[in-house]
Amino acid sequence: MKIMQTITDYIAKSLLTTKGDLIQRGTTAPERLASVTTNQWMRSWGENQSSGWTPSLGGATNEGDLIVRDTDFCVRLAAVALGQVLKSAGVATKPAWGVPSLADFQMASGGFIRNTAGNEVISGLGFQPGLVFLFTADQTSNVKNFSIGIDNGTVHVCYFMGDDGAFNAAGDAYSIYIRRSVSDTLYALISVLGGDGFTLLFTENGSCSCSVKWLAIG
Repeated sequence: MKIMQTITDYIAKSLLTTKGDLIQRGTTAPERLASVTTNQWMRSWGENQSSGWTPSLGGATNEGDLIVRDTDFCVRLAAVALGQVLKSAGVATKPAWGVPSLADFQMASGGFIRNTAGNEVISGLGFQPGLVFLFTADQTSNVKNFSIGIDNGTVHVCYFMGDDGAFNAAGDAYSIYIRRSVSDTLYALISVLGGDGFTLLFTENGSCSCSVKWLAIG
């Protein structure tokens, strides 16, 4: 017991010269790991290598830097210019920053014909859409009634032409609007954005029918 105490006292007096110092095993004997400035991290440099301090975990030196796992240890993923997004590069591969493009989004398209009020349920997309484009035309041949709309489940907007081209307008209440006459209309908006599709709620006045093409992005 006295021998152990003597060794401890010797190490403390000979190596621990400053408050905050540590002791680690050196090549042949204990050695001092000196205390350093604030906000540094202890880091292993590999088996049979002395540990040391680093200004930041994984080398993250700037605000916004991230720490990611490399092949053997953590490394810095530097912050980049405004507007870039972090993209997965696959399993067992470090992610990377990049400018978003359409290829980064999921998309699906389809179409249907509608001539009654009620719900039109679109499912089987495989993702939850965030935005839907709607291109709609009157089913009657050789008329100039159509609408172009955008809908995210909350904001519903469209531009439409009706009365066989005699009337046109833009609105923010519906994303589909077909008008054959003032008394014959068929219009709709997205009432539900679900995990696998969306639902359009149609309202009809008089008699009207339409052909709808949609493009969903998520």
